[in-house]
Amino acid sequence: MRRRFLPALAALLLAPAIAAADADAEAACAGRDLSAGWAPEFAAAIAAEAGATAHGEGRFWEVTRDGASSVLFGTIHLADDAVATPPAALADRVAAAEELLIEVTLAEEQRMLRSILMDPGRILAEGGRLLSDHLPAAEFDEIVALLADYGLTRELAERMAPWYLLVTLSNPACIVAEMAAGGLILDRRIEALAESHGVPVNGLESFEDVFDLFAVLPYDDQVEMLRASLPTFALAEDYLETTRQMYLRGEIAAIRAFAHAALRRELGPERADAMAAALFGRLLDTRNRRWIETLEPKLAAGGRVVAVGALHLGGDTGLLRLLERRGYRIRRLD
Repeated sequence: MRRRFLPALAALLLAPAIAAADADAEAACAGRDLSAGWAPEFAAAIAAEAGATAHGEGRFWEVTRDGASSVLFGTIHLADDAVATPPAALADRVAAAEELLIEVTLAEEQRMLRSILMDPGRILAEGGRLLSDHLPAAEFDEIVALLADYGLTRELAERMAPWYLLVTLSNPACIVAEMAAGGLILDRRIEALAESHGVPVNGLESFEDVFDLFAVLPYDDQVEMLRASLPTFALAEDYLETTRQMYLRGEIAAIRAFAHAALRRELGPERADAMAAALFGRLLDTRNRRWIETLEPKLAAGGRVVAVGALHLGGDTGLLRLLERRGYRIRRLD
């Protein structure tokens, strides 16, 4: 039976939300871990970029200042048990926490779904623009064919905002189906764990904050980002499995380096670097700068657990370095 979804947001960077009707169970993702077969120069480029990243390895960190201690844990927004089971050490910290802070709470996710159902214009292009007017016919047909696996018709593809199509297609359809069938991503399992212990749970942003990161982009820029990503969608399951394995190994900076290197290979250095800067700048850097203003006073009091996408932790603009600059001592726990 054909699936009809409000598609997920990008699985590795944004906590996804799905509303499904008549969703059939489907086979698990069948992607391959590409890292075993990387060409030496491709692997070297990834290793060099990852090796230059501050706090680039590890998912579990303690931050301390003036005797007040909290922990940060890097998640991946997937639902299979291998990655979505909270580690015992994290579970212990959550059970004893004063507060859990996550990207977007379940309640906020549900508010987003209600809002889209009541006002679909949130994810439609402004001014009644049609995507087929801004793409070569072959590329538009390719996007329509890809979106069929998500239950989206040609008519919807025409009218939806290109940024929303981009983040939809960034998730393999098998992941969307898994979560539509009731799979709980790691973030949601951590949230449920906190609630079972009576620990307050608060989000770091609203869904409007996330949507506005992209909605403010000019339409033509959204189209260009969608077009630039087209070559990667056919390998989405392989890219996801490769990322999943790097996450399990704690090679967090290598995930971003792999995405960057893959874009450079597909699009060429200049186009890929511009797209990576725009995408990661919005999904990571902008949000980190917002979050740190909420997090810092809470972490100063201690007893907090912060669980956010792992790519938010490392790098010069990552949460760990931002906290270091505010006088926190950083210690890796895993």
